[in-house]
Amino acid sequence: MFTWRLISMIVDEAHCLSHWGANFQKKYGTLGMVRNFLPGGTPVIALTATLTGRVRCDIQSKLQFPKFGSLFRNEGNDRPNVSIVVRACHNPLNSFTDLDFVIPNHIKNHQDIPKTWIYVDNINTGNEMINYLSGLLERQQQAQQDISSMLMD
Repeated sequence: MFTWRLISMIVDEAHCLSHWGANFQKKYGTLGMVRNFLPGGTPVIALTATLTGRVRCDIQSKLQFPKFGSLFRNEGNDRPNVSIVVRACHNPLNSFTDLDFVIPNHIKNHQDIPKTWIYVDNINTGNEMINYLSGLLERQQQAQQDISSMLMD
């Protein structure tokens, strides 16, 4: 078996064990049974950014963490490089022009675009938004090339 080559078991978004394990995905809630097949002493790590006391106890139980000897670390959620911004839309929602701020006018290439998360209601809207922003980027880059060409002439 391949288990002798495992160095650890990592469960990301571990809060989903608690949230989904009861009703939505019952098998997901039994993920801790995998520990029975791991070599003794294999470290198990559970990661989550949303951990209440109740969910912590649930994860500890479902992943079969021992009551004593387990390390729980709270790194906090203060992220100076992350901010939540809510902006009012002034144009029709399907025009996406209210998202123009995402691609600043001064950028030279796509690496200059600040990382931004935008939440949408469905995949189709997300695809339409991506198409709009891609087109905006192309238009801005073309305009910058045109200006550079005019200045060189």
